[in-house]
Amino acid sequence: MVPKLGTETVRRSDNDQDLGGGTEWRLVKIAYLSNSVIPSRNASSIHVMKMCQALARIGHEVTLIALDGSSGREPGMENPYAFYGVDDIFGLRVVPPWRHFGQGWVYSWRLFKALRAARPDLVYGRNLRGCVLASVTGYPTVLELHTLNILWTSYDRLMFLALRRSGSLRRIVVISERLKLDLLDAAPIDARSVLVAHDGADLIRDHCRPPGLKQSATRLQVGYVGHIYPGRGLELILALARRLVDVDFHIVGGQAADIERVRRLVVLPDNVVLHGFLPYVQAEAFRAHCDVLIAPYQRTVKTVGAGKTETSRWMSPLKIFEYMAAGKPILCSDLPVLREILEHERTAWLAAPDDEDAWVDAVTRLAGDTELRRRLGEAARQELTDKYTWRGRANHVLQGIS
Repeated sequence: MVPKLGTETVRRSDNDQDLGGGTEWRLVKIAYLSNSVIPSRNASSIHVMKMCQALARIGHEVTLIALDGSSGREPGMENPYAFYGVDDIFGLRVVPPWRHFGQGWVYSWRLFKALRAARPDLVYGRNLRGCVLASVTGYPTVLELHTLNILWTSYDRLMFLALRRSGSLRRIVVISERLKLDLLDAAPIDARSVLVAHDGADLIRDHCRPPGLKQSATRLQVGYVGHIYPGRGLELILALARRLVDVDFHIVGGQAADIERVRRLVVLPDNVVLHGFLPYVQAEAFRAHCDVLIAPYQRTVKTVGAGKTETSRWMSPLKIFEYMAAGKPILCSDLPVLREILEHERTAWLAAPDDEDAWVDAVTRLAGDTELRRRLGEAARQELTDKYTWRGRANHVLQGIS
């Protein structure tokens, strides 16, 4: 028998940083279904670990059910909580994949069996098939979408239709206003059932200055932290480095194969340092101690995975919120979806992704104006505190669900 939602209610305080009104939420047992390999370097895995921590911190009993895949799994990592810098306050169960025919359904069935063992009051997921199985068997379900890939094939559209008609779908969460509009255009869905919740970040803790990051009164230290997939702007960073020889550029992150490809194909300027992948807490220290943080997204942005989905139209990048949490000035591409989060000359300095001269001018101006850097960094951090903490997001996505 599927249990009803919990009945113990707790009044939210102002410190909960909720995005909605001061209403009540109920403590529930939540099973979070994920396609992410835990632990791995993928941004999606950071997202689900941070969300599970936030849901647990506001009082819910959370079990994350994720993929235990050999491909992409971080080797030698015995403590996934420490890897992501999160508290060990929620359950984690990893499910082995199925490498043969029907692998998607077999994995989803294994997710479903694991969630039944967890006996949740609510299922929250980024796995469409697992959410379908949960909803058609009566579990109250919330589906989170970061792209429209669930509508790309006839088969997935049928799955989505089954979810909508199950009677147990409580809400669809999307990560940008643009994604909500495109979803409503693509499928007959009541707009009131679709909630926009941009990604988030936790405020950065104090860190020692990381090794390899200079401290200079005369040379600006510009940092990029993230993957170096196509569309992330590595080529633009290298172009800036060649033109701005008095500025140092630090690139933190990337898969080993991507870094090797760059070293093989590109002669790095002397003022560029490829630090490679660093554990989450060490990467956080880089963000905390750079003078400027850069996000040179191009007009076409790819994600990891077999499909390498193009996401520039809908994205809500974790990188942006993590930069905001650092309280440092952000130099970012001026893309419509990022304007949902950032405001030019208030919380970031925005430049057209294909205007190299504008980026050179922006770095030069930031290098010469310490007050501008301070003002942009403080405004971004305050914006994150007011609107985009993981705790605020966790409250927001569950608000009003019964």
